[in-house]
Amino acid sequence: MRFVGALYFRVFEPLLAFGRETRLETTRALRAARIGFFPEWYLSLAYFSAAAAALLGWTVLGALLALLVPGGALLKTLLVVGLGLSLGLVVYLGFLLYPRVKAASRARAIDEELPNVITLCYALARGGLSCMSIFRAVAEEEQVYGEVSREFGLIVRDMDWFGEDINTALLATASTTPSDALRRFLEGLVTVLNSGAAPRDYFKRQAEMQLQQAELRLVKDQEQTALLAEVYVSGLLVMPLLLIVVLSVLASLGGDGARYLPLIAFGLIPLGTVGYLVLLDLLAPQEPLSVPRRGRARLVDAGLEGIPTAEAEARSLKRILRAEAPASPEARRLRRGLAAEALRGAFQRFRTQVLPRALEKPLEAAQVAGAAGLTVLALGVGYLLLFAEDGYGTAVALASVLLAAALVAGVPSAIVHEWRYRRALRIDAALPETLRKVAGLNERGITLLQAFQIIGRGGDGPVAESLRRLDRDVAWTSNFRGAIARMAEAVGTRRMLKLGVLFERASEATGNLKEVVDIAATDVAATENLRARKRQAMMSYVVVIYAVFGVFLYVVYMVTTLFFAEGGFAAAALETSSSGLTAGSGGALVPAEARVLFFQTVLLQAVCCGLVAGRLGEGQLLSGLKHAAILASVAWIVFYVGVV
Repeated sequence: MRFVGALYFRVFEPLLAFGRETRLETTRALRAARIGFFPEWYLSLAYFSAAAAALLGWTVLGALLALLVPGGALLKTLLVVGLGLSLGLVVYLGFLLYPRVKAASRARAIDEELPNVITLCYALARGGLSCMSIFRAVAEEEQVYGEVSREFGLIVRDMDWFGEDINTALLATASTTPSDALRRFLEGLVTVLNSGAAPRDYFKRQAEMQLQQAELRLVKDQEQTALLAEVYVSGLLVMPLLLIVVLSVLASLGGDGARYLPLIAFGLIPLGTVGYLVLLDLLAPQEPLSVPRRGRARLVDAGLEGIPTAEAEARSLKRILRAEAPASPEARRLRRGLAAEALRGAFQRFRTQVLPRALEKPLEAAQVAGAAGLTVLALGVGYLLLFAEDGYGTAVALASVLLAAALVAGVPSAIVHEWRYRRALRIDAALPETLRKVAGLNERGITLLQAFQIIGRGGDGPVAESLRRLDRDVAWTSNFRGAIARMAEAVGTRRMLKLGVLFERASEATGNLKEVVDIAATDVAATENLRARKRQAMMSYVVVIYAVFGVFLYVVYMVTTLFFAEGGFAAAALETSSSGLTAGSGGALVPAEARVLFFQTVLLQAVCCGLVAGRLGEGQLLSGLKHAAILASVAWIVFYVGVV
């Protein structure tokens, strides 16, 4: 592999001299995206891939065009050359675009996490930690703060490995980071350090300023998401509907529009939706509900490993059985006891291991429910293979079986995800009030642990329950810092993890957390207010998608009943047609086939609309499973009862 890389680098290296500006821009993009490639090597790989794609286009696509496209040799040659060059150009532009897109995605992630990181920096600076210790603490929390921790890790790397001073390391990272907000923050910190002022006040001012900029970013994100929602409604809901109506009218009159209807149903709608979801994920990445800590806080063993388990006792009993007479009453009694114990153990493992994992992760639930979905699919397909007779009726039944199997496999995952999503919303909504109570108690001289105990004993909800578990944890282990880490891991939401890191690091740095709690309460309240406003604005687009899909369903239903029902316009056209054209011959569309095709079209559109509605409204693709189940069920009832 190394030999191949050296070969294409030597072959395409002379081409690098002709694109000096492209090489400089690619260098900046690779550094901003933190992609570990030399720019010359990356551009050589781009040239090599483009040439390979062009050769592929000249061979495979050229052979297909020679077989399918009528015309002379000159026309076919021009088409082959044009398609090959176009494919190579697309691959080359894709290589150039990839680091720029990744850098833009990293910039959005950095801007989103920067206010929380600055709050943590301020809390640690109040405890008297140096800037180097603060940067090192942030760099160690990469799973919580993501791309910001990676940028801070570069500062630590330059100082530890390359021996640079702090100002040089800050300016080097500021010159390559893709985020303008982080660049301004680091350059301002260099100015403060050069002036000899304490960075604590600078961190405090930056934390307050970031809250104001977060509201501006919210307005910008809402405008961008609104534009994306309008693109989806116009391009993948309204446009297919207009094409279906026009082509259906042409097909009912004996035109050749029938051949394009399957392309809309099985090409434009699903492939366009997949491309739209990819674009949406690039421009507005979805936020994970939970992020596990890399180094989990463990309890002290206290000799628990020496206690024999049920499995060890079962193995001991089996050894006794082998030594006893197999047919003795005592052996039979022990076997019955072992069988009952095995059943209890299996149920206990399901209750304590399988079920909690399924309730915690939708993919675990999908693995459990996927077997049931495959069973439904296998039984349905087997029944159709044995007893189905009518071709069009079989197609309708197969679509119904696929929908039923998808519902059986997907609904449990949708339920688990919805439970996790609602739980995370309840926890995040309760955090601002909890932190305000903690700040008020802390002002009266009550320690952080005592404040948690008071709020946990006098409140209800998931946050209060977590605080009660923290109280029991501290009573058993006498380790407040470890208890905070374990509580944050048990709750699992990103907001709780960030607060856990903040309190854990701040407790290590200083005992006076009054201002830290105040800043955290203000930050959480402002962030939750912005997120609530964003969710409220996005839910309007879910309503729009539901309404437009209702129009889509109604229009397709009316087209089907008017043109392709028994005795409709298309049936009459076929009866009076002298040529006897059939479906697939370029003439009129057979009414039975049209009803099946439109039935499958509305089911596909329902699933696609549901996934997009969940992604736009709640920012989670898995949230679209419930919308897809609802819309697909409604579409199936309308068409199965009213049409097919």
